[in-house]
Amino acid sequence: MLPIDPSTYHGDLANRVDPAKLSAWATRHLRLTPEIERVFAENFEVYGMKKVWRQLNWENIPVARHSVELLLGDFGLQGGVAE
Repeated sequence: MLPIDPSTYHGDLANRVDPAKLSAWATRHLRLTPEIERVFAENFEVYGMKKVWRQLNWENIPVARHSVELLLGDFGLQGGVAE
């Protein structure tokens, strides 16, 4: 048994089958994900949240800092750390 409500499970399953049913928030994050990964990769994987956010906005891709932070964290991406 799953520890979630069956309607939650079936709703999530329907969203995976038909992405048009996703919320505006989820749709936007799906569109932003490749852009964030691109900026991160193009900058030798050393850009952190703040620099990725600035680069996207500089490229006229408006995005909130929190969204960049959330998506970078979801993928386990972290900028370079000076020692």
